[in-house]
Formats: sequence, C-alpha cells, structure tokens
Amino acid sequence: MPRISLDEALRRLGSNDPTLIHLSLSYSEIGDEEAGKLADALRGNTTLTRLDLNYNNIRSEGAGLLAEALRGNKALKRLDLSHNCIRDEGAARFADGLRGNAALRRLDLNCTGIRDEGAGLLADALQDNTTLLALGLSGNGIGDEGAGRLAKMLQSDTALEHLGLGDNHMEDEGVGRIADALRNNTALEKLFIARNHFGDKGAQRLADALRGSTKLKVLVLSWNKIRDEGAGYFADALRDNTALMDLNISHTEISDEGAARVANGLTGNFALERLEYSGVAPQLNQILERNRRMRRQAVEHRKLVFVWSARMVCPHVPVEMLEMLVGQSVWDHELWSPELRAYLAVNEPEATTSESSGYAQGRIRRRNRIAASHRACSIA
Repeated sequence: MPRISLDEALRRLGSNDPTLIHLSLSYSEIGDEEAGKLADALRGNTTLTRLDLNYNNIRSEGAGLLAEALRGNKALKRLDLSHNCIRDEGAARFADGLRGNAALRRLDLNCTGIRDEGAGLLADALQDNTTLLALGLSGNGIGDEGAGRLAKMLQSDTALEHLGLGDNHMEDEGVGRIADALRNNTALEKLFIARNHFGDKGAQRLADALRGSTKLKVLVLSWNKIRDEGAGYFADALRDNTALMDLNISHTEISDEGAARVANGLTGNFALERLEYSGVAPQLNQILERNRRMRRQAVEHRKLVFVWSARMVCPHVPVEMLEMLVGQSVWDHELWSPELRAYLAVNEPEATTSESSGYAQGRIRRRNRIAASHRACSIA
C-alpha cells in the first residue's frame, strides 16, 4: 500500500475518509507526541480498521494515549506496536484500554520490553475482554511468572485464537502451566513458543495436553531444548490427537531416532499435515503427504454429503444444479479410494459396507420416504 505522511494521515482520519482502511506508519520516527495526535484522531474515526506503528519511538506515554483512544473507537480491528519500547507501563495502559474495547481483534506487542508484570496485567484484562482473537507478545522478557498468569487467563478464555510467546524466558514450569491450561481451553488454535528455555519436562506437559485437545491446530516449539525423550512424549500424544495440523520441532535437540519415534506415532494419525524438523526422516514426509491427500479427499466427501443432504431437504432441486455448486458428479466412483474408505469408516460407517452407488441410492430412498411422509402429513 502507498505510504502517506503523518500530516496527511491525521487529516484523512479526522475527516473519516472511507478509503483509508489500512494505515501504515512503520519506520516513521513517531514518538509520544505524534502518537498522541494519532490517538486524538482515532477517537472519532469510524473507518480505519488496521494501524501499523511498528519500529517507531513510542514509549509508555504514547502507548497509553493510544490505549485510551481504544475505549471510544469502534472501528479499529488490528493494531501493531511491535518494536516500540512501551515496557510494562505501556502494557498496563493497554490492559485498561482492552477492558473498554469491543472492536479490536488483533494486538501485536512483540519486542516492546514487556516482562512478567505487563504480561500479567494484559492477561487479567483479557478475562474481561471477549473480542480479542490474537495477541502477539514474542521477543519480550516474559518468564514463568508471566506465563502462569497467562495460563490462568487461558483456563477460562473463550475468544483468543492465536497467542505468540516466542523468544521469551519461559522454562519448563511456565510452559507446563500454559500446557495445563490448554486442557480446559476451547478457543486457542495457534500457540507459538519457539526460542524459550524449556526441555523434555515442558514437552511432556505439552504432549499430555495434546492428547485431549480438539482445538489447537498449530504448535511451534522450534529452538528449544527438547531431546529424544520429549519427542517420544509427542509421538505417544499424536496417536490420540485428531486436531493438530502443524507442528514445528525444528532446531531442537531431537535426533533422527527421535524423529522416527514421532513418525511411528503418526501412523494412526490422519490430522497432522505439516511437521518442521531439521534432520532427515523420510518416513515423516510420506505420512504427512498421506494425510494431506486424505484431507483433500475428505473435502470431496463433504461435497458429496452436501449434495445428498440438499436433495433430502429440497427434493425438487435437480441433482445437476447441485453438482454445479460442488463441481463433481454424485456418482463419481473414483472418489472412493482405499484411503477415503478408511476415513469414511470413522465418519460414515455405512459408506464402507456397500458400493458407493448403493450408499447414495439408499440416501435418496430415505429422502423419498421422508418426502412421502411430509406429503401424507400435509394431506391429513
């Protein structure tokens, strides 16, 4: 997007320019005074949805003014203040701002000098905020104490989907407390905890949390002290996990032997599609490609189910019209590969006990019986 000057940005914000939706003022040498002017303009603005202010000279005072502006702003969805030295004092002001804001969806405070106290205050505020979906706190000084307060928030939070805590100072206990919180969490989908200081004990508690997790899809653990023992814990957990799609264990201390244990754990796992690992483990790639292929086939299966279900509800709609919506034939027997049959054995057991045409015909016969019953009821 084309860059504009601060003066031009203030003018357009003040006039509620409907074309100014995303404003980037990164690397603009903005300090607290300029941040205050932006805060004043944001209070009455109803059009801007994204503001990037990373790599400036904003400190706690400027951050506080921007945080106060959030209370009256109902349009801004994403704010990036990364690489500004706002420290715990600025985080405290943002914590207050989040309590009175129901619009912001993503807040990036990476590399801003926040430590345990600031992280804790933000965590406390999120217990009263049900709209923030993503929080970036990577590259700060958060240790086990801050992790513990974030974990307390995660136990009851029902909104946050993305939490970035990479490049902090968390050890086994802090990561373990976050892992324990995931057992009760029903919202978090992406957790980034690369470049911390935990090892196999933290990995064990994360693996235990994965066993029962049905929501977490992305877990990044690279550049930590996880060894083959930790890899074994993940191998066991992945046998039971049906949600995780992306796992990053690159640049850890896991050897090819440990990676082979993970591969063995994946033989019965059909969910994981991507695994980042620094060594050489050909078996991993084969299993992941199998999972990716099966997910594509599962999408095709859901298209078929849509057609059949729609025909049951709307019997007057021609099959050809529904097929145009999904781009395939209802009777395409080629979709019923051995891998798809294995998937359907869990999700649609009836489909694996008869020919595909018989399965589809049975669904339509049931639809016809339901339609007949409806007609009979209407006549009565």
